[in-house]
Amino acid sequence: MSVDVFRMRKTYDLLIAHHRVAETGGARGRMESKVIFRGRQGCLPLELTGAAKDMAGQIFPEFFNKAGEPMEIPPALVAVVKAAVRGANCVACNLLRPG
Repeated sequence: MSVDVFRMRKTYDLLIAHHRVAETGGARGRMESKVIFRGRQGCLPLELTGAAKDMAGQIFPEFFNKAGEPMEIPPALVAVVKAAVRGANCVACNLLRPG
């Protein structure tokens, strides 16, 4: 699985894909990818600055299809998406610094 979040100012793109190696009868396997979810130009329900900065790991963007209907992120992947959004909002923070 891969979960990719791209943030451009206040909008987010999200791609969740499942990858596997296809068996080819003894020869080198071929990589196959299947898109599980693709959201474009999603917005967070609130701004992650100031007092709401602590909400970074608890919320995720809302995405809508071309008809304006909400798109649901697979429930089993919501926690991973929240973590990826938190990482996309981390600018000069200490998430990866020890101690």
